Amino acid sequence: MKKYQTLAAGNTATIYRKGSQVIKLFDQASSQEEIEGEMAKQEFAYACGLPVPRVLGSTRINQRPGIIMEYIEGESLGTLLLRHGDRLDHYLDISIELQLKIHQQEATPLESMKTRLKRQIQSQRLLPKGTKEALLDQLEACIFSNRLCHGDFHLHNILQAEDGYYMIDWADGTAGEPKLDVCRTYLIYTQYSPDLARLYLQTYTKKSGILEEEILAYLPILAGARLSEGLRPRDEEKLLEFLKEI
Repeated sequence: MKKYQTLAAGNTATIYRKGSQVIKLFDQASSQEEIEGEMAKQEFAYACGLPVPRVLGSTRINQRPGIIMEYIEGESLGTLLLRHGDRLDHYLDISIELQLKIHQQEATPLESMKTRLKRQIQSQRLLPKGTKEALLDQLEACIFSNRLCHGDFHLHNILQAEDGYYMIDWADGTAGEPKLDVCRTYLIYTQYSPDLARLYLQTYTKKSGILEEEILAYLPILAGARLSEGLRPRDEEKLLEFLKEI
């Protein structure tokens, strides 16, 4: 991989640049089904006319499967915020406008959000059986639409380029309920900055007309599901705080 430029590295994949292309190279343990699923989600979002990098194909390098995408020259809004903290309101406005555009799309062909959340809650071992059953009961009672949901929407997954803004990392995309997708973003922000989380929620509700309590009602379900993601112990402790009343 010496001829590639490393752009980012995560728990299960590393992002490389080669000329006008990006290669997302996964660990060997990643299944072909997972990779094809992520490709399908990003291709679906692109077909909806959303600003998303084009998927160009798949590859395998050193026994590691990968996805080839077009390279977008730019920086994430999260990176820009670190340099320009006084522009937080501006970056949040941009991100929420993009998130609202995502939620306008019907996404029936994609995996159901309800199915994904159920699988995540059932798979993790940190919760007592009674708490897990209570979360599954709450999930079963939820009414879901079939709108496109990103699943991991935050400032670091939005790139600012010369010709506009692009949304990346569609691995967690589903067909589901926008209120849960917003609650998920709020939950992610709480683990880094409670002030950022509050401002995001206040801004979103003003733009959408949805009440805060309608969104926050899903916090226990999403906290329980997020515990399945192999987070740091301190982040798991924060999530467990949302589940004390269950």
